[in-house]
Amino acid sequence: KKQIIHTICYEHFNTYPQPVDMGALVDTSNSPFPSVNVLIAVKGAWQSGFFDHGTFMEVMATWAQTVVVGRARLGGIPLGVIAVETRTVEVTIPADPANLDSEAKLYQQAGQVWFPDSAYKTAQAIEDFNREKLPLIVFANWRGFSGGMKGI
Repeated sequence: KKQIIHTICYEHFNTYPQPVDMGALVDTSNSPFPSVNVLIAVKGAWQSGFFDHGTFMEVMATWAQTVVVGRARLGGIPLGVIAVETRTVEVTIPADPANLDSEAKLYQQAGQVWFPDSAYKTAQAIEDFNREKLPLIVFANWRGFSGGMKGI
């Protein structure tokens, strides 16, 4: 008898899943939109997300916000998910408590750019999903990498 806990067994890969009618996905138009809207159902008018209803769970949400990482189910199969945030996000560096002259700094990170913190978050998520033996879906619509001196 095989017991499966928070993982996927090899039998899922030996058969082809039945096609699923996903309906209309989110209207992305030409403006930046929250990446999570594509992954989950949007409140208000009915628009389905990419994954099974109510199964996407974002992790590490407040850190490296230019990458969205989580777990979901697609046709009942558990998956790891990595997606790109398309909107600009604000990052706050808190003041140094040991230095009375320091101040908190607020700066912006452009959407669809892979910054060092988001690259580390991506690598950490891949390691976690690999350890859990979860298949991985990456929505890789990055437009570039941060190559500035602050990113080194």
